[in-house]
Amino acid sequence: MADQDDPQGQSRPTEPSDPKPALPSGRCHWCGYSLKGLADRGNCPECGRSFTPDSANQLQPWPSALMICLRLGWPIAGLMLTATFLASSWGNDLRMLGTIIGYTMIVSVTINSYFQIRSMLRRSLPEQIRTQGPVAIWRKIGTTVCVIILLVFVGGPFVFGVGCLVLLSSMGRF
Repeated sequence: MADQDDPQGQSRPTEPSDPKPALPSGRCHWCGYSLKGLADRGNCPECGRSFTPDSANQLQPWPSALMICLRLGWPIAGLMLTATFLASSWGNDLRMLGTIIGYTMIVSVTINSYFQIRSMLRRSLPEQIRTQGPVAIWRKIGTTVCVIILLVFVGGPFVFGVGCLVLLSSMGRF
């Protein structure tokens, strides 16, 4: 700020004529650096790339622990319900229902985890961080584990069922 003389001869500081509003929040969409408090347009202090208010708001903060538990935990609640049905002494009908719910929840845990984590990473991390380094390695490991679980719990029973049908039809019992 420059000093300016007023009519009485005293100097007073001058305010900038065009103050730029500061960003209340936001992160660089290239490197993830927090832009909170910086001018609404400019260059990122971390990577030097330009940002605008729209680009600064592309990345969201990582969800809270409660939100992560809610997004990932509902199939686990179904597995607990399954355990209740299987441990009950109310008869075979509830045990059969528990088996069906359990099977469905195991598949749901896999599919839900894959898509929820993928969504959270896409919203919270810049593409360069998501696609390179340790995050990319863990994404590949997670995807592989999800595919293996689906093959075991969906592909295995399907192949077993088709094999039983072929065997029964070859024996003339179907």
